[in-house]
Amino acid sequence: KPNYGSKGVKKLEAFLHDLKGVLEGLKPREGLSSDGPLGEVPLCRSLHWHKAVSLDFAPPERVDVVGSFLLRTVAKPAQNVDVAVTMPASCFLPKDFLNHRYFDKRRLYVAHLATELGRLVGRKRGKGGKKEP
Repeated sequence: KPNYGSKGVKKLEAFLHDLKGVLEGLKPREGLSSDGPLGEVPLCRSLHWHKAVSLDFAPPERVDVVGSFLLRTVAKPAQNVDVAVTMPASCFLPKDFLNHRYFDKRRLYVAHLATELGRLVGRKRGKGGKKEP
């Protein structure tokens, strides 16, 4: 069982707080499409798109830490943290339940989140993969 009072856990909690702020602070973006570059994100590339979908991205409604870390029941050696992101209803249309569009839009939403987080990490790294001051 990890020591939840340790510096490592405190740093992780600070990181999770910052992650929540970053995700909630993402800017809305119109016209994301599974036919565009997001369809080539590794998360999406290997999966079959049922039909081309488009998405007007909006920041998540909620970002919550869930699971064993939150409950303080993490078991060593496989320690992980689960983060739940709630998509806003504005990302969906009433008939998105048809033809798997809900799942395709959800995948496109997560692909956009992954791309934006990758950009943020890339900006904070200098040459050679080292963090800038």
